This record gives sequence, structure tokens and C-alpha cells, in this order.
Amino acid sequence: MPKILITGNGFDLSFGLPTGYSDFIKICKKLQNSQEFDWNDLKDDIVALKHSDKLPSSEFADFESFKTRLNENTWFRYLSREYGISTWIDFEKHIEKALTIILATLDDIKVETFAKNGRYSTDEDVLYKEDFEKTQYEIYLTLIDFEILHFDKFLQIKLNPIFFKSIDKFYIDFEKQKLFESILNDLNTFTNLFKEYLNQIVLPLVELSTGTIRIDLLKSINYHFTFNYTPTFSKLISKKIPTNFIHGELEKNNIILGINDWEHASNDKGSLIPFTKYFQKLNYGIDLKFVDEIENEDKLYQFFFWGHSLDKSDAIYIDEVFNKVDKIKIEGIIGKIIAIYHSDSSRFNIIKNLIEIRGSQDVLRKQRDGNLVFLHCESRELEQELSAPMTSRLDVMDVMFM
Repeated sequence: MPKILITGNGFDLSFGLPTGYSDFIKICKKLQNSQEFDWNDLKDDIVALKHSDKLPSSEFADFESFKTRLNENTWFRYLSREYGISTWIDFEKHIEKALTIILATLDDIKVETFAKNGRYSTDEDVLYKEDFEKTQYEIYLTLIDFEILHFDKFLQIKLNPIFFKSIDKFYIDFEKQKLFESILNDLNTFTNLFKEYLNQIVLPLVELSTGTIRIDLLKSINYHFTFNYTPTFSKLISKKIPTNFIHGELEKNNIILGINDWEHASNDKGSLIPFTKYFQKLNYGIDLKFVDEIENEDKLYQFFFWGHSLDKSDAIYIDEVFNKVDKIKIEGIIGKIIAIYHSDSSRFNIIKNLIEIRGSQDVLRKQRDGNLVFLHCESRELEQELSAPMTSRLDVMDVMFM
């Protein structure tokens, strides 16, 4: 009977590791203002340090360089200003939001500048609009964050000529492709900063971490897939069970950060393709295999989602698990999905997200048939699911109603 564990960011968080988006931004903001790196300064911000009587022995390599690149990065500037971001799902949505704003504004820039006036001398400033529209304040801030325009001391809006096409000492057009190459390079820099954060801050904490998860129960797992980048499972649970990294692996230096799709972009969608996760996976050569490749002759497949919100940003993988359960049911095999939650609010969100992805009929039918259950991470029922060797329909029902 294969037990398949699929972990999200909440899995690392349960060990006190600061892998959440809010952790990353909060700690990086603190490091921005630090003269030197000191683990003691982070004790109040990191759960693993709060619960440990010792500190990691490692130093932060190239700390000054890290701070400099952090301060210069347009994506960090933009995301630091966006206070409505608390999770990595929010992060992806705000990447798409910024790109959509930029795409929509570029056509307006072309109309307001080059379409109306034709060309500008390379010796003069190029104004975008004469009057500042307060209703467009959020748009202006985003364009300033990405250095597309800036306000001068007279509140005039000036465009950055670095993105202009010039001929014979005249600016004649806005080079959209050059702009998106610059934004993509900055996103790659942001990704590299996050890699450094994981290497310099998170990994040294793994050996100190103690969580609410009973490690002995997870040693019965046969397969492990993770949406995380860190080797938490292999370091704390088992080195014998290989981890399959869905979004790239820190140790292989191929992690990806991007958007799920570009459906909401109004035009020129092709400019956004390099920002998508699936493009980056293909570009980095990341193994795209998932649960469909698992074949076993046992009578029961168990899929454990742990620390994952089951949000639609990963719908392609969630669908694959649910479709696998439907497929093996036709073959006379039982498939069971165990969605693990840590609080009432996380259970609420998991159910809501599943209904949005799969529809209420499929979710209700699977739960009624015993193919889908929601279990608290510290419950006795979850311990039984992880430890009990079930091989028949009767066994499944016994565990559900004990």
C-alpha cells in the first residue's frame, strides 16, 4: 500500500522554520537596517530560535553584498510596499498584478508620448502626463517601483529614457521588450536573494528545529513530493525516501518563483510567458513527473496533503491526485485523500479551495464515499491513517469511524 506525502510550506513552518513569505520579507527588512549579522537579533522573529537554547554557529556569507542587492532590487521594493501580501500565493498574485499594470500602461505611454509627438531630442526630458491623477496613485507607485517613471521636485511625471529606442539623437519609441527583459532579470535577482536567505538563514536552523509533527509516524511514507525548496524531510524525517521537488530544489540551485498563468493580462500576453512557473520548469529542466507515474499492485493508495492550502495556483497537481483516485477506482483499487489541517481557519480554506477547483459535487461525493477526509495534524485519526496497514474497503471504513 503506497503512502504518498505531498507537503507545502506549512510543513516547514510546523518545524518553526521561517519559510513563509511574511517571514522572508520581515526578516529581510530587519537585515536591511542591520550593521552586521547577528542571530540574536532574530530570536523574536523565528520560532525555531525561540524554542532553542542555542544559536546556529554559521555566519551570513557576503552579508553586505546581500543587503546592497536587496536595496537595489525593484521587486523587493515593490513587494515591501504591498502590505496585503502574507503568503506565497499572495506573492504570485502580486507579481501578476504588477505585470498586468505595466502591460496596460505601456500602450497609454505610447499614445501619450510618441503617438502624439512623434519624437523627442535625447537632450530633453520626456514627460508622461502634465497633471498627476490622484485616482491613478497605485499605478504610478508601481511604475515608480520598477523605474519606468519618476516624479521630479515639481511633481512632473518623467519617463525613464533607458527603455526608449533612439535614432540620430532622437527618442522615437518605447522598447517594450527591453523593459520586460529588465523586469525579468530583476525577478531572477529576487529569486537569487531568496535562495541566499534559505541557505544562510533557514538551513542552519533545520538541525535546531522541533515541531508538532511526530517524526516516527512519517517513516511509513513511501513517496514524498514537496512544493517547498528545502530538504527538510530528508534532514529530519528520512534520507531513505527520496524527495521529489515540484518547484525546484535549493540544493540544485533551480528554484522557481513566478505566476501560474497570464489569463488576466489584457494584451501582449507573450511578454509574460517567461514569468510563468511552467516556462521556468521547462527552462531549468525540472522533472515534471508527479503521482500519475506511481504504479502499485496494492489495494489502496493514500495521498496525504500536509501544510498545503490546496489553492488553485497548484490546481494542475491537485487535479492529478483527484483524477488518479477516480482512475484507480475504476480499476477496482481504493484511493484515499487525507487533507491535513492545523486550525479551523486552515480547514475552512482547504475545503473552500477544493470546491473552487473540483466543484462541490466531486468534493462531496469523495467525502461521502470515504475517498476524502479532513484530519487535524495532531489527531489520533491521522496517526492511525499513517501507521495502519490498510488493504481493503472494510479497513478504510473502520479507520474513519473509530
